Amino acid sequence: MKSQVGSTWKVKFSFSFILFFILSLLSAQDLASARKRLTEMGTYKSILRHEDKNWSYQTFKNKINDSNGAFLRTNPRPTSADIKKDLLQEVFYFLRMQSEGMETVELNEIKERLYKTLAWWVIDKPQFRWTDSALDQPRYLGTILILLYDTMQADLSDPTYAPRIKRIQEESANYLRYTWNFGKAEDRFLNLGDDLNEDVQRMGNVGYRLYAMTAISAALDREDLMGSVSKIAENQIQFHINTGQSHPIALMPDFALHQHNYGGGQIYNLGYGLDWFNDFVAYAYYVKDSKWALEKNQLNLLAGFLEKGIYPFFLENNQLVQQALGRHNQVKSTWIKFPESRAKLLRSFFSEGSDERKTIDRVLSDLDFKKNTGFNSFYSSDFLIADLPKYTASIRLVSDRTSGQESGDQGQRNGMQNFFSSDGSFIHYKPGFDEVKGAWDWRKVPGTTAALIDYPLPATPYGKNYSGFSSYAGVLNTEKGALISGNLRRKSGSYELEMVKSYLLLQDVVLFWGVGLKYGDKHEVHTTVTQESLCENAFFLNGSEKVLFGLDFSKLMSADIPIGVWNVNTGYIIFPVEEQDIQVSLAAKSTITKWEKLDQRNKPENNNIPLLTISIKHSENSIIYSDSYFYLMIPDISEEKFIEFYDEGSVNFPALGIEQIRYSGSNLLLAYDSSAWFVNFRKAAKSEFTISDYDFSVSGLIGGSFQLKDENLNINITQMEKRGSIGQDFVITIDNFGPVNLSSPSVLSQPLKVQNSQSGIQISGNTETKNPLDFGSTFSFYIPLKSQQ
Repeated sequence: MKSQVGSTWKVKFSFSFILFFILSLLSAQDLASARKRLTEMGTYKSILRHEDKNWSYQTFKNKINDSNGAFLRTNPRPTSADIKKDLLQEVFYFLRMQSEGMETVELNEIKERLYKTLAWWVIDKPQFRWTDSALDQPRYLGTILILLYDTMQADLSDPTYAPRIKRIQEESANYLRYTWNFGKAEDRFLNLGDDLNEDVQRMGNVGYRLYAMTAISAALDREDLMGSVSKIAENQIQFHINTGQSHPIALMPDFALHQHNYGGGQIYNLGYGLDWFNDFVAYAYYVKDSKWALEKNQLNLLAGFLEKGIYPFFLENNQLVQQALGRHNQVKSTWIKFPESRAKLLRSFFSEGSDERKTIDRVLSDLDFKKNTGFNSFYSSDFLIADLPKYTASIRLVSDRTSGQESGDQGQRNGMQNFFSSDGSFIHYKPGFDEVKGAWDWRKVPGTTAALIDYPLPATPYGKNYSGFSSYAGVLNTEKGALISGNLRRKSGSYELEMVKSYLLLQDVVLFWGVGLKYGDKHEVHTTVTQESLCENAFFLNGSEKVLFGLDFSKLMSADIPIGVWNVNTGYIIFPVEEQDIQVSLAAKSTITKWEKLDQRNKPENNNIPLLTISIKHSENSIIYSDSYFYLMIPDISEEKFIEFYDEGSVNFPALGIEQIRYSGSNLLLAYDSSAWFVNFRKAAKSEFTISDYDFSVSGLIGGSFQLKDENLNINITQMEKRGSIGQDFVITIDNFGPVNLSSPSVLSQPLKVQNSQSGIQISGNTETKNPLDFGSTFSFYIPLKSQQ
């Protein structure tokens, strides 16, 4: 019996040993694979290009204390320059002498000094400074450790070098944790990138560190460190909820990437978002086919971001979506490029014929961006892009879920006029837009309602952005149009302004509404219709009067009929509202671009731009003349067609398919081409309209569109009030219709309720969703018209 037990124990031990051996072998292969893949990528190669063959080893040797490897200087602590210059060149020199067959004794002397200096640097460590200590220094250390990997592995068997190499490895691991932890600890990671409000340990700012963290971990053969880096990366490749309370620095479920979130997440798909994508696709390649490889759902998310979070932001004629550029939106010519090579690399992760590969191929087939993708709405982020045959535009609101664009402080002086850039800005990407914005008055960003304050605008430095204080904002789109609306409620320093602003974008026309202006200071408040390059035959219409603009034209008109303006195949019509005259400011002048005053990265240029500015004046000296506005923009319309449409102020709405328009402090409504669009601004508001022979009534804090199509009534609803994550009740009544059996949208927590009666049907429900990630999104359902009796 004893021998049987002993035999069983030996079998178990042998099996455990074999399993341990196999796992160790596989782990070694995974680490070797990561090291090899790191050397194939651009970051590694870019550091190799720093090799300076004229660097003097003799001069360097005279600067080093041979007893401990420290630099001989007054300040004994290591610096960033040490590793970026002398240490890196020392490694290059050693490897070059090694490859050239230098005598062993002399080569060992160089190697001994190299090990001492490297050990001194990682043991004493430079004082932590963002960003250098977190991004640059680790990148150089990781590259050095990979370059020396084979040499150090061989020297571990040599008792002359083994103790120092082990100390280098131990302290390099400590250094990695030290840099991640802002110098606060080196024995553990204080977090794994899961603090949603820690700006520099989230999203794009993590991507910048992945090469270095992976290189150090793999070069040290440290599975534990690779596992920690894997977890840090994993925490950035997932959606997070934007409720208006947590303001996460994260990827939203609408594929808007938020970075810099003090007071609200800032949309940063261009810049940080692009960098996040590039760096995480590179990381996916580093760890491909290893135990740390990205899961399929993570790769799918990266592919989804390419399609929905990058591709829509690149426009035809080298235009970029202005409001997603962050601190770069006042740089004249941006260096931001579409990530073609990374998209191709990501493509290689998916099998031929897969949906993901087809999506990437579709994107890569249109790098001229002549896509006309229609409407792209970002429901967690108060943002909308329209890319249509007749026009391309984007709109950005600010609410308690989002922040305005950052501007530089007086030291940085980048993006210095960004203060109003998110307050409902409507950017129409007409040809020449990138040039004309250099001549803008940035207090009059198109689409915004803002005070023309006469003192320097508040600077909002990096990481200290301003948010709105309203939870009322929503966006939805269908193939026919898109609706975005919100309560602009902004306060920053002494500046405070409030107004409900709404935009309805259709294929042939854009409509703009604003109601309920509140502003108590002395400055003029204007809603800016446009600032654009003026053409020679531009004109405005006032009833039967047609007046050509000329340079140095300036006029403030008080009008009780609509005012029309035509310029460069675009028409604008501004309407009086609520039986009040409207004050329209028209100005045409030669303006000199002031790029260097917008951003210090711009070169001074003195280009004359003939600039047309149209705005609606609301108030001055605390007196509000009109607290509302309504105007429309008609793109791609000839001079003759515009005059005909304007019709001496009568405005021929049916020519655009518009059948009904109504707007007030409670709601807005438009019936158009067998469809209707509406927004209710108040819980008690009710929108009533007719489509074909059907009468509708909708109540609740929602916005929506109803469309008759293919013998169905298609209904799209989005929640407007987004306080916390609480759903909103709504009721839809259709007269002389029914009875019906209705399938509820699967996204909703509770099914819709239908009451059939002789007079019609009533549909009631709540917008709460099963998955919090869907909170605020659009849900759709349809009613077959043939069910009518």
